[in-house]
Amino acid sequence: MRVSICALAGAMLVGAGCSSENFPASPVPAHLTDREAASLGGRYLIERGTPPTRVTAIEPTDKGYLFHYQSYFDAPSGPPKQVRLLNINNDGTIREIWFPHEE
Repeated sequence: MRVSICALAGAMLVGAGCSSENFPASPVPAHLTDREAASLGGRYLIERGTPPTRVTAIEPTDKGYLFHYQSYFDAPSGPPKQVRLLNINNDGTIREIWFPHEE
């Protein structure tokens, strides 16, 4: 009798531990690391057909990172070096910052 009471109590504890209650998703996205943001920025530039680039500066901001990409020197190309600024937010959105070309 004592064994069956212990077995019943143990089964109830195991059943209570396997609750199927669903919790809501986190309301705030986790912050991106600089490597994750660099990967997103690299894919963004590749999708737009830019020449090969390298990261030359990373500036953390309140909402993510500001990345400075620079292409490798290519004399026959115009311009010989391209510079791109990407604002990469923690939620994965990317905005390219550009300035109008003055002639």
